[in-house]
Amino acid sequence: MAAFDQAEDRPTNEAEELMRQKRFADAAARYHDLRRREPSDLWFALGHASALECAGDVDRAQQILDEAAVRHRAAAPLHRFRRLFFVRREDVGGAAASRLALEQQLFDDGPVDQLADLYFNQGRYREAQAELERLLREDEDGGAFRASLLARLGACLRQLGEFDHARGMLLQALALDDDAAWTLVELAETERGMGDNESARRHYQDALELRGDDHFARAHLAQVEHESGNTDRAVELYESILAADPKLTWAKIELAQVLAERDRGGDDEELDPADSTGGEAPPAESPAEESDRDRAVALCRSALRDDPEFPWAHAQLGQLAKQAGDAAAARVHFLRAHAASPQTLRLIHELADACRRCGHRDEAWRLLDRALEIDPNDATTHGYRADALRNEGKPEQAVAHLVKAVELDPGYAWAWRELAELHALSGRPGEAESAAEEAIRLEPGAAVGEGLRAFLLRCRDERSAAIPHLERAVEREPTYLWAWRELAETHLMQGRTEAAETTAKRALEVMPEAQPLWGLLAEAHRRRGQRGEAATALERAAALGELPPQLLAMRAELAAAAGEHAAALAAAEQAVRRDGGDDYRLLVAQVLANAGRLGDALAALAAPLEKNHLGALELACILHERQGDAVAALAVCERALVICSPKDGDSHGGHPEIAARLTVRSALLARQLNRPVAAQPLATVFAVDPDAVPWRDAAVALAAAGNLLDARRAAWRQIERAESEATADESDADAATAWLTLAETELAGQHLTGARLAAERAVDRDGRCLPARLLAAALAEQAGEPDAAIAHLRAADAGLAETGQTVDPVLLRQLARLLEHRDQTEAALAIWERLCVQRSAGDQQITSGPQHAAAQAERSRLRLAGGQLGLNAPELAIGDPALPEVQHLRRSVALALARSESSAAAADWLKAQPELDPTNRVLLGRLLLDAGKPREAADLVAAITGITDVGLDRLARSVEIRARFAAGDREGARKRADIAWQSVPPDDDLAVIMAECQLACRDVSAARAALDDPRLPAQPSLARGLLSACLAIEQDGLPAGMARLGRVPVPDERPPLVRLFSAAWPRAWAAPDPAQPVSLDDVRSIPPLPRLVAAVVEALLSAGRTDLAAELALAAVCTRPDATSREVASAVAILHRAGRHRDARQLAFSRGGWRTRLAEALFLNRIVTGPWS
Repeated sequence: MAAFDQAEDRPTNEAEELMRQKRFADAAARYHDLRRREPSDLWFALGHASALECAGDVDRAQQILDEAAVRHRAAAPLHRFRRLFFVRREDVGGAAASRLALEQQLFDDGPVDQLADLYFNQGRYREAQAELERLLREDEDGGAFRASLLARLGACLRQLGEFDHARGMLLQALALDDDAAWTLVELAETERGMGDNESARRHYQDALELRGDDHFARAHLAQVEHESGNTDRAVELYESILAADPKLTWAKIELAQVLAERDRGGDDEELDPADSTGGEAPPAESPAEESDRDRAVALCRSALRDDPEFPWAHAQLGQLAKQAGDAAAARVHFLRAHAASPQTLRLIHELADACRRCGHRDEAWRLLDRALEIDPNDATTHGYRADALRNEGKPEQAVAHLVKAVELDPGYAWAWRELAELHALSGRPGEAESAAEEAIRLEPGAAVGEGLRAFLLRCRDERSAAIPHLERAVEREPTYLWAWRELAETHLMQGRTEAAETTAKRALEVMPEAQPLWGLLAEAHRRRGQRGEAATALERAAALGELPPQLLAMRAELAAAAGEHAAALAAAEQAVRRDGGDDYRLLVAQVLANAGRLGDALAALAAPLEKNHLGALELACILHERQGDAVAALAVCERALVICSPKDGDSHGGHPEIAARLTVRSALLARQLNRPVAAQPLATVFAVDPDAVPWRDAAVALAAAGNLLDARRAAWRQIERAESEATADESDADAATAWLTLAETELAGQHLTGARLAAERAVDRDGRCLPARLLAAALAEQAGEPDAAIAHLRAADAGLAETGQTVDPVLLRQLARLLEHRDQTEAALAIWERLCVQRSAGDQQITSGPQHAAAQAERSRLRLAGGQLGLNAPELAIGDPALPEVQHLRRSVALALARSESSAAAADWLKAQPELDPTNRVLLGRLLLDAGKPREAADLVAAITGITDVGLDRLARSVEIRARFAAGDREGARKRADIAWQSVPPDDDLAVIMAECQLACRDVSAARAALDDPRLPAQPSLARGLLSACLAIEQDGLPAGMARLGRVPVPDERPPLVRLFSAAWPRAWAAPDPAQPVSLDDVRSIPPLPRLVAAVVEALLSAGRTDLAAELALAAVCTRPDATSREVASAVAILHRAGRHRDARQLAFSRGGWRTRLAEALFLNRIVTGPWS
């Protein structure tokens, strides 16, 4: 540390020190003061001009040099300075004038090497090197003066980092003058810079032998001893200095520093941001010992008694206060140091850090801004600014300052470490690795380097690979607290609680007073289920001092887990009093919620909710949901999502894990409230930590949003988690639930095979999982395997009976219906009888009142189907029309009446029943339509409201359209068809209706477009396929129509049009069925399309079915008033050919104006033998 022994030399030395610190403007101010006191001093003028030149004020520097040239025109040092000044400015004229002046008779104002000393003392080592080399060239005497020149040249080269060259120059100087103690000291400094502390120690000792009163050499030797780990020897050396001169303040402060570092047990850098970093890998710490610390404080106070304004004494007191955790006291001491030396950057840095720690952020930033104004190129200033920005959560701005710091000072190891950490935290592993390599290269073998490697691996989620580095770190430095904590936490995170416990105990052997280690030991015990040992470890931590809020929170969690809600609440409230942070208020709310005090829990969240604390908002959402208030829960959830989502331009903002959970919860709440669920936000759940996502809820939400692919991914994530925690050879309810989630997801996507496989896997993992059994049964039934479905339901029923649980009515009803489907009517009736059982008062009943009525309705329906009840039986008049089973019974009765009597009778009976559900009202409309009451049917179906089922809604619309068409309201039918086509997903039946409406408007192309709509199934139904083939024949010709007809499956029960086509093309599509012969009435089923009719007539004639061809030709002409004369003549000819002469004459004479052409046609017999078209 610098010291100023002579008061008269202090201003000059301060100016030179400012120059060496590159604070050129401040140095120029000091030189200006000196020149005002002694305006004629040449060296003050040259020093002032040098400072101004370095500060960039070249004009003022030249003005001073010009004034000095007037007063000292014969001074050689002035002209040498001026010549180099003009050369650097590339001023050829000025440089030439100075060179000419140097050729005149000049003299040296002072020693010939004084200009070299000026440059050297100002830290302008390049200029000093050039001047010394000139003097060496001009020196002819050699001896001591040459040795001095070589020594100073070696010192310049050392300052410039050219250690090898410097060492050579210093050795040459010693060869000329081996008694030069200063040269030995410089050689020692050079060896020290090259990392050879042993040689440096030897040279310092040699210098002290030559000059035993050289306290600076002894202090440098003490520093070497301290750096080499010989702290006790360093203390002895400083004590010997103070014994010789008790008033050396700088020696007292350096000794205080060594004692403080020995007290802490570390090797912290003097006044460096590494001491104040908020980063992840701080320097190691060890418990304090009071003796060295008290002695360091006493030395600082003694130095202040000698020199009350000595800044470094105040600064060292500030360091001691900071190490003791007293930020306020540290700030006071650094303020005094700053007042004593306001331009010293190192003190400004430390004061700014102390202000930040005390919460005076604005003051800290003002100080750091002032430091930047003093020297924009000071690397340490940028380091402190980066540290402050990192603590304020601005990593990218911190990185910019760190990059600038290492650019200015590539040997700044702390800045390289910080840069590596921030790159790693920002997801830039390549840049982090490069920065870490630089830091480790600068400090090889340091424990903090191994800690840094471990930190980078942790950021890459490679904690296992970090363990060897942490082990080496604590081996090299046993008091490296951060490494011990990281090692124990790594074991905890990876589930190795026993290894974590062992690590904590190993660390406690070295640092038994480290409270965080007792906390880690408590956590290890807690995770191993050793709550008593965990509580004991917490008590040991409490014995070392007040428990920090984190450990109080652990105490609350332990008490809550033991059901001791009062003790848990007391610990949580103590944590709030100790810290007051929102996280601990959250803990209080969680404890209250666990105790069932939901209202009090919400009240405890009031303060955090006002600050929009995300954890509080998430917990409030859960509490509202538990209270049954889904609307309030969704509102809180949406409010939290707005806060935790990243903002534009802030790539590191947001809270993705919390946002993912809230997105899932909001989707479920929206689904619960029947609101639409957006799929895109839910995709963010896959970009966060898988352990932070409730995958079952995510799968349900994604399926509700229609994103089935991601829903399946979420279900598989849940399966992976559950199976990793399950035992392979044992039943596991969580694994069964996970597989059931996948089955439900596959079912939502209509992937029935995958759903069934997943449901079967769920049953395998837990055979008593009732939802899995029910789903497996439903899927087996869907797959056409009712026996497998029955087996699942019987197994579930037996499982409930084994465990003594109440019979599940849903299971029994599904089982009864399956048995009915398998024609096991007696077994189905037995199931319904079980559901109809009512036990005596006071006993448990299998079913509730509505379930009993529903079971009675189903029993009556089965008895009706089995002929055990008549249509007028009183059992058919059961109960509550709101029950779907009662409506089902009504449907069965109406259909039975339609089969046994008529559609009119069934419609009359159904109309008399009160409160028909939409399904039965649609059935009533169909019955009225079949009974010949289309207008009444249309009005009834049009009035139906409240239909939520898409299929039923489509059926209702179809019935209304057909009814209006049958009633002659073709325009109304077409409008209703257009509305239905746009409102509901079409099916084949609606497509046929739409096509018929278009045909009624003579728009064949629109009809075909409706039948070929891409929303329809690829395999057409019979009606859609036949109509599509007819329209293809009409528009594209017979080959196109036959191609479409070939894709239509031949039904077992053949309708009229199928019978007609099989007669027309017996070998092209469907062979005639003798059991279902074609009749003349069947020709009226064909659509009245001219080209279609012509093609069918021609085909019938070719097949020998003249009777059918004649009937079809006659029907086509009679229904078309716009038939051409050729079509009428052809029909007449075909009628004659079929022997129907009377019908031919009537047709011929009914169309006046055609008789001549018709007679000619009959005479020549052209039409019969010619083509139809």
